[in-house]
Amino acid sequence: MTLGEYCVKDSYAPPPSVIFVCITSVYIMKHKYIFTTAFLVFFSFSVNAQLIRDGLIGYWPFTGNANDSSVNTNNGKVVGATLTNDRFGLQDAAYSFDGDGDYIDCGNDHSLLTSTNTTCFWFSYTDTSKIQMFVNNSNSNNGEWGAQYYHRDNVGLVAGVNAGSNEGWLAAVTTKNHRMADGKWHMWASTFYGKTGEFKLYLDGEFVTNTTARNNFTDGRDSLKHDKQNHWVFGVHSQYLSSTTNLGPRYMEGRLDDVMLFDRVLSSDEIMKLYKWDKTASIPDFTNLNTPQQFEIYPNPTNGVIHWKKKDATGQDQFTIVLTNALGQKVVSDHVEGFTGQLVLGDQVMPGMYILQVLDNKGVEVHRTRVVRR
Repeated sequence: MTLGEYCVKDSYAPPPSVIFVCITSVYIMKHKYIFTTAFLVFFSFSVNAQLIRDGLIGYWPFTGNANDSSVNTNNGKVVGATLTNDRFGLQDAAYSFDGDGDYIDCGNDHSLLTSTNTTCFWFSYTDTSKIQMFVNNSNSNNGEWGAQYYHRDNVGLVAGVNAGSNEGWLAAVTTKNHRMADGKWHMWASTFYGKTGEFKLYLDGEFVTNTTARNNFTDGRDSLKHDKQNHWVFGVHSQYLSSTTNLGPRYMEGRLDDVMLFDRVLSSDEIMKLYKWDKTASIPDFTNLNTPQQFEIYPNPTNGVIHWKKKDATGQDQFTIVLTNALGQKVVSDHVEGFTGQLVLGDQVMPGMYILQVLDNKGVEVHRTRVVRR
């Protein structure tokens, strides 16, 4: 019986106040430039205080696209899936899958093919009548390969790792009453230690279960092995895309966000920190839209060109458009004239979310909106 057919050093940043005080107390009197740099470092650390980066080999935050924000930049190819609101209510900051052909393909680069690992993601779904693949790079051709994290209709939630050509596998499986299929956002985290075979599943930051089933998998002898023909994919069974011998697409019908892969086992404390992490702390206040909305800004998300149009084509026609990133830094400040035009974003505007402000010729804010650069 294959797993696919189974039926039964704290790494967040140190306190930012310490960094700020140490640097400024030595240099503030002599070097104004270093004082400014110290402030930016202080702010940057503060907004990323809960995002664990030690061992992070893949991170897809889905902020307007499926790009990988880790150092490996294994960007996802989106097929059918559409941007939607995330768990914080931010628009275009998560992906929705319709259960009928939608998926995201992140490739099979060697940087993602690790044995010891932690896999973490946020998910939301309601249909418990079918198998739904959330995240995986698995197949059962000529053995059992890769890892898979999914819902199975007659069991519950399943985390599985496969040992390769000997057809060995391990599974950590919840009960039918622990499916989390309520349409709300929940966080999945599973850890596997290659040297010992220790396998754990966490939901919403809490430990749920160790290994509950196995086949021909000996701890200390066998470990997670990957077949390079299979890509890391979200929302579909990887084997369905790579082989004519498969168990069906097993498309997901639901939502995913903040998919993370680590090449180490995160501690229970680290997993709880990820569950409590508020990524909106690193994003400017996109909800403060009390200023008059005098402009139309489109398209949004944008691939690099923003069009603007003053709703009332009368009065003054000189403005300044300012684009601010998540650190509060101005990346664009451009003087424009007229009631309509376009703004081309340069290479300094990386994919992500920004605040766009329009100021009149007296510096008064007359428009503010959130803009996503794909």
